[in-house]
Amino acid sequence: MAKTRTQYVTLVTGDRVAVTTTASGRDVLAVRPASRAAGDGAFASFQDASGDRYVIPASAEPYAGRQLDLSLFDVTALVKDPSAADRVPVTVSFTAGTRPTAPTGLTLTTTTPAPAGAPAGQGASAHGYATATSGRKLARLLKQRIGADVEAGRKPGTTPLFQGVASVGRTGAAHTTASAGTSADSLRSGTSNGYKLNILTLNVEDRSGAGATGTVLLTNTDDATTFTAALPVVDGVEKVAVPDGHYSAAIPVPTYDAAGDVTAQSLVTLTDFTVSGATTEDLDARTATASLTAGTPRPADADFISANWARTDATGQVALEYAPTVWATTADGTPVYVNAQPAAAVGAVGYTEQWSGHAPDATGSYRYDLDSAAADNVPADQRIHVTTGQLAAVTQRYDRDPASPADGQVASNELTSNTPAMWSAVATQTMPARLTDYLSTFNGGDWLEEVVSPVALSS
Repeated sequence: MAKTRTQYVTLVTGDRVAVTTTASGRDVLAVRPASRAAGDGAFASFQDASGDRYVIPASAEPYAGRQLDLSLFDVTALVKDPSAADRVPVTVSFTAGTRPTAPTGLTLTTTTPAPAGAPAGQGASAHGYATATSGRKLARLLKQRIGADVEAGRKPGTTPLFQGVASVGRTGAAHTTASAGTSADSLRSGTSNGYKLNILTLNVEDRSGAGATGTVLLTNTDDATTFTAALPVVDGVEKVAVPDGHYSAAIPVPTYDAAGDVTAQSLVTLTDFTVSGATTEDLDARTATASLTAGTPRPADADFISANWARTDATGQVALEYAPTVWATTADGTPVYVNAQPAAAVGAVGYTEQWSGHAPDATGSYRYDLDSAAADNVPADQRIHVTTGQLAAVTQRYDRDPASPADGQVASNELTSNTPAMWSAVATQTMPARLTDYLSTFNGGDWLEEVVSPVALSS
């Protein structure tokens, strides 16, 4: 078996991400949620044209790119910092007149007064960190804020996360929009690299029809190096200056209840549209009516669902597995919906579904890990139909030290070429056990499985 290397990073919300680098140099991500509560396993992720992978808990989506800088969720950058396995280094920027105090979930180690002649509104700054344990406090605060907004009929994220805090970012990272080809500072300036720019307005609605707040991946499909950016959408609107040309857009839109729990993920995509002069496009989660499900030979309850959408440009110089990509993922069986889209008119789309499920009976000794066959469009039928002849049965035996906890985790992923499906399905596994895993064989790829012992989880 080809050698792999796995590293861990901690997100500011306490969730942990395992980054496994395969022998071919591709990174496979597996998220281990900090909490098993309902909806806490929902994540959005994207890969920009520079190749950086971002993982954003759905509970943080309304604040990502605003008070919580996107740099906090740049897993590619975090994995280069050895200390990030246990803690996230953060820099907090305060508003003018605010006395620096540690926001919920963060520890501050040093503070710096606002420099003389600082712009109006700029206050002190501070350095510190978040750990997996303290990050859970921030995660609970996020849910409280979102739940209160939903209960009051406000858009999620309306209530500031922290009073007196302008932003929290990863120490050492510039406060920028994740982008490639066009710098964040020039996105709205009117010209860039000799290109005349026009205003593109993106309107984003959630499943209730209200304006959504989140992160949209916008890609120039004539040449992704001309423009690719992950842009913050606030109150349902994002306006950005871009060159004329052909584009695509994709955004995960969570649905929340009054407890702040995520009840659904909607991956809304526009495969093709043209910008010529001032242009307006809509991304409406109400059009995402196709639910990702699976029909398996034996009964199974979903515990991992992911919609994986990648977009290459017309130059053909970027392989699909490295293309700008968006994932909408739930590691607890929360539903995922997508909107049907045709094959690309410019460049190409690579779309796959991932679905995993376990035996309904807690004593069941089998599970399913399925990847759909790669598609060049987003089909209206999102049910993975699988027969016994399309499955490979792998039986595993898991042991444990009798003195250690019983619950470990198993992560499974199919490694194929030219597919954006680079998430591992993570399932809790009681040990010791003997388990048969039924793996799909649609794509003819190799499967990667990692087992995390209860001891490693508790350390």
